[in-house]
Amino acid sequence: MTHYAKPSWFEARVIGGGIAWLARRGVSLYGSAELSVRGRTSGEWRSVPVNPLHLDGAHYLVAARGTTQWVRNMRAAGGGQLRKGRGVRPFRAIELPEGAEKTRVLRAYLKRWGFEVGRFFDGATGASSDEKLAEVARRHPIFTLTYADDEAWTAHSPRRAPAASSRPSPPDGASDAAGRVTHTTPEPLSATRP
Repeated sequence: MTHYAKPSWFEARVIGGGIAWLARRGVSLYGSAELSVRGRTSGEWRSVPVNPLHLDGAHYLVAARGTTQWVRNMRAAGGGQLRKGRGVRPFRAIELPEGAEKTRVLRAYLKRWGFEVGRFFDGATGASSDEKLAEVARRHPIFTLTYADDEAWTAHSPRRAPAASSRPSPPDGASDAAGRVTHTTPEPLSATRP
């Protein structure tokens, strides 16, 4: 069952438009940013203000209004970009499956932004039981983000063979002139963007 709480004209154009306008100019209201995702049929960039969540070293996007157009576009595109002022961060996105991690992320999201988006979560708050949050989470897609400038992006990118070095590397465990033991390390992999 698909859930979508459509915004009114005022919410979409005045409030959402104002928040997106501020984010494009570098003014982030309590962490907001402008999300841009390629349209699944047009291929054109579609933008909307969102509240990205940073939790325990990971980055997430929660669809407070349910299965919105940006959610459908994100599923098709597999990523997008977040903008705050002149800073644009491309990312890949993977939708979280139902389970404990999704519930944990939703709890943190509601603790941070419940005052703004709580009305879309059927009375659930950051203090609700795991059962209540798991029930509500089924209607709200959550994506984990991997930014292009994160180490995880490189680790999950298609790999190419490292370029050959013109300098021979010393054997593992050999000593340099100062008596330090050297170890050979692979050259860094270059990341290719999707």
